[in-house]
Amino acid sequence: MRILTAVAAAAALIVAPALAAKPVHHHRKPPAHPAVCSLNIAPQTTATLVRNATSTLYDFEGSSASYLLKSAKAVLIVPNLVKVGFIIGGQGGDGVLLRRNGKVWSYPAFYSMGSPSLGLQAGVNSAEVVLLIMTDRALAAIEENEFRIGTEAGIAVLMVGGNAGATSYNSDIVGWATAKGVYIGLTINDSTIRQRPEWNAEYYDHAVPIDDVYSARVCNRDADNLRAALLR
Repeated sequence: MRILTAVAAAAALIVAPALAAKPVHHHRKPPAHPAVCSLNIAPQTTATLVRNATSTLYDFEGSSASYLLKSAKAVLIVPNLVKVGFIIGGQGGDGVLLRRNGKVWSYPAFYSMGSPSLGLQAGVNSAEVVLLIMTDRALAAIEENEFRIGTEAGIAVLMVGGNAGATSYNSDIVGWATAKGVYIGLTINDSTIRQRPEWNAEYYDHAVPIDDVYSARVCNRDADNLRAALLR
């Protein structure tokens, strides 16, 4: 019996250090965004804006600048830019911004766009607008809480239109605007682009930092059709 006890004690001395030396496996940190998006509902105002932005994107596909979407760093879509004054007045509208993250696009962040300038040309009451953000400095500027487009900002903006085929465009921001399918000569200089954090909170069901939207740390499957349209 003493021999068996001694043997067991010796075995314990051999096994215990081995167990102690066994590496400890730590759990990996969760991904930045959930593997499965559980949110699939949105209030009427924001959901309608996202749906209208999707329709505007389809309209944009036939334009001469649509090929630039494949190399754009972000896109701001304003489906309904409206005149807010008569003849001499301004223009304003709400939109969504989506940023490219590798091979996918972020979920939308909500913005407003307005200008106190002459606004839409005579006879035009509303227009669809798509702004392609082509450079890092333009992306950094437009992601600010408030950004005024103009030459003083050092951001070159080129507005294009028509559907005559691909043309070479070289600018920080390339914009496109139509009214009822017809290109209009819209100028967006002096326009101010502002974040709408209250709409982000409404759409994602809680207040979220804007960087969480850009980095896809929040999601809403209501926008999946829009994100898919950007990959067409």
